Amino acid sequence: MKKLTFYLTIVSVLLTVTVLHANTDTLITNITTSQGHDTIAAYYGNPNFVILDVRTPAEYVTHISGAVNVDYNNANFSTILDSLNKGKVYLIHCASGSRSALAKAVMQTKHFRTVYNMLGGISGWNTAGYPTTTAVAPELSFLTDSIIIFNDVPVGHLDSTLITVTNSKNSALQFSSPTVITIGEYQTQLQNTHTLLGARDYSFYIYYLPENTVNDSLVYTIQSNAGTRNIYLYGKYNQTEISSNSINKFKVFADKSNNTIQIYSDYTYKNECVQIFDIYGRLLFSNKISGNSAIINFNNEQRGLLLIKVNSKTEKIFW
Repeated sequence: MKKLTFYLTIVSVLLTVTVLHANTDTLITNITTSQGHDTIAAYYGNPNFVILDVRTPAEYVTHISGAVNVDYNNANFSTILDSLNKGKVYLIHCASGSRSALAKAVMQTKHFRTVYNMLGGISGWNTAGYPTTTAVAPELSFLTDSIIIFNDVPVGHLDSTLITVTNSKNSALQFSSPTVITIGEYQTQLQNTHTLLGARDYSFYIYYLPENTVNDSLVYTIQSNAGTRNIYLYGKYNQTEISSNSINKFKVFADKSNNTIQIYSDYTYKNECVQIFDIYGRLLFSNKISGNSAIINFNNEQRGLLLIKVNSKTEKIFW
């Protein structure tokens, strides 16, 4: 019953944050050791969940399975936090609770979205008899869809999609091969020299340029020291060679240098609603737009994949 009550509490808090998002952009809270254990179980296998161990590397030798070590006493601690995706869910802890409380405060000032600080730290965890490990390993996971469908792209026209992968565990992830797609109509530039540390993300584009009227498919395999993951690519030919969306083209461009999102459409909007959601489906922005284009001021600390929706049209951008 205690576990069920905690799960219901999480759902209730998340729903409250979604409704009241205009007034707050973070969920920062303290939880008990048993609640920390339940939270880890609830998010097991979710690449958007990170256990952040802020102890020293020497202390970290024995740790909670999958936990990523970011030493609070490291002079670069603040810079390291800046490299993390603020839209993920973090459970942080130290030895007994002092350093994680300080780390929580720093993460709050940096507008991390969801942070659970486990009171009592690893000491409380050990006292409760929960398991620890000395093992470290990388894990390659997707934060975006691994099945990509390019619909109704006319011959000779270029379309693209953004792929975001993450290292879900605590050892360096190293890509191996291939470095690029050069097969037929598909191309990309995944860098095999890139090293991805624990809890970090990496994004790259896949481009599709149909050369004829034949439907195209390709299984693109990303190889790494954490194993392989497949991306399934499908290009569906439009028999008329005219895009079914040509009457209502909907394009979105992000310019984070001046915190704006630009929307363009062949359709003339008349006081219609544009909404921006994060990867969890939480509403970040809502407003009315009119005309064929709009510039949205989006001064938000959110990082990662965003969904832009106008009427029934939805586009993805990486912010």
